[in-house]
Amino acid sequence: MALDDALNRLERTMRGFAGSAKHKVADVVLYNLAIDVREQGEAVRALCHLPSARAALTNARAALEGAIDAAYLTQSEQHYDMRGARARVFELFEQERIQLRADIISIQIPGASVDLENAVKEDAKSWDAGAPGQGGLIIGAWEFFSLNRASIGDHWSGHSRLALYRELAGDSPEGIEFVKMMDVVYGILSIAAHPRPRTGQRPAALTAPDRLEYRPDPTDAQRAAEVAEMAVRITIGSLNGRQGFA
Repeated sequence: MALDDALNRLERTMRGFAGSAKHKVADVVLYNLAIDVREQGEAVRALCHLPSARAALTNARAALEGAIDAAYLTQSEQHYDMRGARARVFELFEQERIQLRADIISIQIPGASVDLENAVKEDAKSWDAGAPGQGGLIIGAWEFFSLNRASIGDHWSGHSRLALYRELAGDSPEGIEFVKMMDVVYGILSIAAHPRPRTGQRPAALTAPDRLEYRPDPTDAQRAAEVAEMAVRITIGSLNGRQGFA
């Protein structure tokens, strides 16, 4: 399976990844995105051998999202550290959002309660302790999100999904086609990931006059593996691209 080869390559690339104190925040973010992609790819590989292989498409979508994040993070050496810090601080914003929703119904969610400003300051201190100067990136990201709080969407880049694709692809004819392709792929994966009747999408056989048996679609495993393989290869490219930064 091509996915096996890709996952093995990703594992080797991750073992050889050499981060630095100069880029510590962004390097930690990138490496953890790679872990996400690897885990989702491994889940796809496991599910593809089961009758419930369609469920692997959900993991394939998650792997692709992680790979796109890694590609955006490493797209520009100039913006690498800033994007890494924003990705980290956005996690704290997400925790605050969850707790604010929980407060409405008076429930406590373990790990979600956060005094955002203090959490950011403590986070900055912890980064500075191991890599002086990295805390300033965290504070800078916090200030950016604070000033733009009303317009912050659901992604740390500040882009919509399509805008993120466009940012990565550029405006060349090939880039425009890439955006269209990714939009279609994401749409197919989203349909697979969310519950619905799937009328006509599962092979069915009449096994008795009053019995209809539904069977797995044999193409589900193949599609999931292909998307996961693409995600893994994108992530390998991002890790290798980072190694070219000063």
